[in-house]
Amino acid sequence: MTKQEARRQLNIGYLLFIIGVILGYALNITQISPFGLGYLIWSTYWGYRLAYRPVKEFIYKLIYGTPVVITADSIRDVIDKAFEFNLIIEFILFIICYLIGALGGGIYMQIKLSRIAYF
Repeated sequence: MTKQEARRQLNIGYLLFIIGVILGYALNITQISPFGLGYLIWSTYWGYRLAYRPVKEFIYKLIYGTPVVITADSIRDVIDKAFEFNLIIEFILFIICYLIGALGGGIYMQIKLSRIAYF
């Protein structure tokens, strides 16, 4: 990875954190501070950068390695059920990537890319 690419990714993370803080102030959410919302958005970004592709490949190998039976009455029903199935998979991926980012993956990537970008 080049210094330019590392800086670009870090700047995207900074921008997302600032957007989260601004949204936190604008929405005036009482359950979480604006900086907490900024951290949630920032860590989700880093979780996706860090883990989305490998986790998706693992889940798809796990799921599509076994037969999946969908019973349906029409083609429209098959399309709807397949869409729902993929939506559930993407939601599971979102939760996993968010947790990876929030529980240290974001800080890991910040330190790793800061070393590349600034030193």
